Amino acid sequence: MKILKNIQLKENKRKIFPIMAFSVLLLGFSYLYFLHNMVFYTAEFERLEKEIPVLNANLNSNFFEYISMKNDLDKEFALQNGFMAMNDIEYVSPQAHALSSGMGF
Repeated sequence: MKILKNIQLKENKRKIFPIMAFSVLLLGFSYLYFLHNMVFYTAEFERLEKEIPVLNANLNSNFFEYISMKNDLDKEFALQNGFMAMNDIEYVSPQAHALSSGMGF
């Protein structure tokens, strides 16, 4: 009986070893994959963190340029840049539509 258990134990070890080896390899590759991604995204985050002040400075300079241009706007500047004067201005309101359709408020 003891010999039979010993044989079964050896057969089970032979069946389990490939599964365990595959599991260890899979876990090892998963660890390397996640470690690589963590390092890559950390480096990317640091690069973007350095880029933010530059973009913020550009935004501030554009904002101040906008404020200075806002004070220089006049009708002549608008006409030079393609805007046209409106001659016939029509206004629309819900009350005008209600009165024309016979409904009152």
